[in-house]
Amino acid sequence: MPFLTQWDEEENLWSYYYSNESVSISSTDINCINRIGNTVYIGTMNGLLILNLIDRSWDHINRGLSDKAIWDMAIYENSLYIATARGINEISTISPTIIPDTDNWFKPVKGEEVYQLEIVDSVLFVASETGLNSVSLSTGEWNNLSEKYIRKFKMNDGKKMG
Repeated sequence: MPFLTQWDEEENLWSYYYSNESVSISSTDINCINRIGNTVYIGTMNGLLILNLIDRSWDHINRGLSDKAIWDMAIYENSLYIATARGINEISTISPTIIPDTDNWFKPVKGEEVYQLEIVDSVLFVASETGLNSVSLSTGEWNNLSEKYIRKFKMNDGKKMG
C-alpha cells in the first residue's frame, strides 16, 4: 500500500510511493508536506523526508533537529523552517542540511512545542505552547503577540486569528 500518492493533473497520471522504496523512509506518519519545484519536503514523526521527483531519490534528516517530530513547515527564500516538538530548525533548500542557529534567533522557543509556522512579508509567525509570537527573518527580533495557548492560527488580510 502506498504511503504517498501524486497526481499529475495535466497528464491525468498517478504516481505511488511506497515505504520500501528507500531505507531513508523510516516513518510514514505524515504531519505536513511542502513542495519547491521538483523537491517534496515531508514532515514525519521521525524527521524530515526529502523526495526528488525527477529521480525518485530520498533523503532523510533527523539527527541535529530540535526534535524528530515535525508538526509544520514554512518556506522563505532558500530556507525551510520546521516546527518541531522542541523548537524550530532551519533547513537549506539548496542542499539538504540543517542551518545552525548561530545568532540564536530561535532561542525563545528552544525546548518548547512549536505547532504552526506561517511567513508573511519576511516575518515568521510562530504558534507554540507559550503563545503566538513573531520573529523578523531580517533582524531576528521577537515580538509576543499573545500569551494564550494557540495551536493553530489563520492569517486573514493581515489579521491573525487563533
